[in-house]
Amino acid sequence: MSPSYHHAYLNSNLIAALHRLKNYSVFSELTLQIESKDYIPDVCLYLKKPMNFASGDILRMTEMPLLAIEVINGDLFTEIKPIQPVDLLNALPQCAAEMYAARLFNQQRDNPLPIIYGVITSGYDWLFLKFDENKLFVDQKRYFLNDLPELLGCWQKLIDNI
Repeated sequence: MSPSYHHAYLNSNLIAALHRLKNYSVFSELTLQIESKDYIPDVCLYLKKPMNFASGDILRMTEMPLLAIEVINGDLFTEIKPIQPVDLLNALPQCAAEMYAARLFNQQRDNPLPIIYGVITSGYDWLFLKFDENKLFVDQKRYFLNDLPELLGCWQKLIDNI
């Protein structure tokens, strides 16, 4: 399924918010190559380093991001109907697979990361995940855009732990 207008809008706002983090670089639709397979999360967060446009472009990243975000969206606005909440848990298998792949990738390069974080969002509600010692932890609480201080607090806690 191709990204929609709403999906693009949510991504752009998320990227704008993450750009406020001075020590990090934010990338959209970056291809991550893990064991010869391509994964393309919506947003990736890396530690900031100088950009060198003269050295040629990188088509597939082999360095895993600190954070990968997949934005899901439903067809909530395409017709008038009772609004059903987007079930973030539908995206859980894909996000968990990407987190596990990042763990394997880093282990194979003698750069094991003790914890890998994941985020699933519809743009309105947010679900945070943590992959620690081969166990996936899913925050039982959903965080919502209308409680921005609490949502930003979750982001701050996650970023402080990176």
